[in-house]
Amino acid sequence: MSKKEEMSYSFCSDTNCLPSTSVNMIDAAGMISIERNALIQKLFAEQLYNPSDIPPTQSQIDIVRFTWGHITDTRLPSDKPEISPSHAFGLTFYDTIFHIDPDFKKLFPNIIQQAKALGGMISYLVKSPEIISSPSSDDSTLHTQVSTIRQINASKRKRSTASTFSELVLETAADDTLGHLPDSDVDHFACKLQQLGSRHYRYGTQIDHFSLFGHAILKSIQARLGKDCLPEVLKAWTRVYSFTMFHMQAGLKSQLTQEEEAKRASSNSSSSTADVSEYMKAQCLLQ
Repeated sequence: MSKKEEMSYSFCSDTNCLPSTSVNMIDAAGMISIERNALIQKLFAEQLYNPSDIPPTQSQIDIVRFTWGHITDTRLPSDKPEISPSHAFGLTFYDTIFHIDPDFKKLFPNIIQQAKALGGMISYLVKSPEIISSPSSDDSTLHTQVSTIRQINASKRKRSTASTFSELVLETAADDTLGHLPDSDVDHFACKLQQLGSRHYRYGTQIDHFSLFGHAILKSIQARLGKDCLPEVLKAWTRVYSFTMFHMQAGLKSQLTQEEEAKRASSNSSSSTADVSEYMKAQCLLQ
């Protein structure tokens, strides 16, 4: 991480880290406590700075899904009528990144489009462990069965007695019977994340950008949830993002290596072609 980024994360220890639009959102939904900001700093130092391939628990995945469902269904008073809640989340995310480091504006010139894309990507990722793959009759393709976030959350809530989002989060966090995802689901999810990380090469993404993105996601969750941004929510999102970040970085590193090898091969090929060309010229002169 660069010195500039380290200073930026330190600067992000309170609501001054957020652009004015995001601070207004927090004021509208309930001021975030200093303890929440301190928790983000602690989680960043422990997990986002050094991501892990340890998969999240089922309860953590459920909390992330409940959170995203709540965010996408909740319109804040400060939201423009033509902007959906998920789009507003994306705008908060990029506003936060640009506030931390304005240089990122060069990497993301069209935040309206990028914010929509971010919302779509998060929606896909939070339901991805629910994607079921099975071999077809000829074992050459995979069929996928995908439920929407609403369907997944509605199914989970059938056995819940919670009447509010906060109660649902606390109830889910306390349920230690949910266990972990099956290894096959973890492997499938990790593969998808590595493919996604590989594609980020074309966007100019660097390895150390992912920790900044994670920090901005947590800050955006704060802004959208307000007083409902419980420690259990931040911990669940951090664990899921740490796993996501680990595998996306692995995919990007692999792509960067392939690109470097391709450049070297191309350079060697050009050099060989030049050598042959010079040899042919020499032969012509001798004749």
